[in-house]
Amino acid sequence: MPFEDASLLEITRLRDMYGSIVKDIGFSGHHLGIALDSVAYSLGANYIERHFTLDRTWKGTDHAASLEPDGLRRVVRDVDAVRKALTYKGKDILDIEEPQRRKLKRDSKPLVFGVSRSD
Repeated sequence: MPFEDASLLEITRLRDMYGSIVKDIGFSGHHLGIALDSVAYSLGANYIERHFTLDRTWKGTDHAASLEPDGLRRVVRDVDAVRKALTYKGKDILDIEEPQRRKLKRDSKPLVFGVSRSD
């Protein structure tokens, strides 16, 4: 499936339209790679469904877009990392940021730039 056909924003539309009457939203991917699974989770999918195979080169319609064991481990790892990262800061400056902040405050000025979200 081409990436543009994944239509990931449908997850947020479904959540907005039906969130009051359905418990969960899922994402069933038939795409290559694993990047879209983490994005689907971050957009609100509670379930990620992927086909699984022991060898993607086997004959059959689903093997090419299926995940081998290592690919499945990576999806679980990446979705778990996104789950942990989707938080708010507990305080303005985290303990881990403090030493670098002190150093930067002394040595440099921040570089500010914009990033376009459109193609």
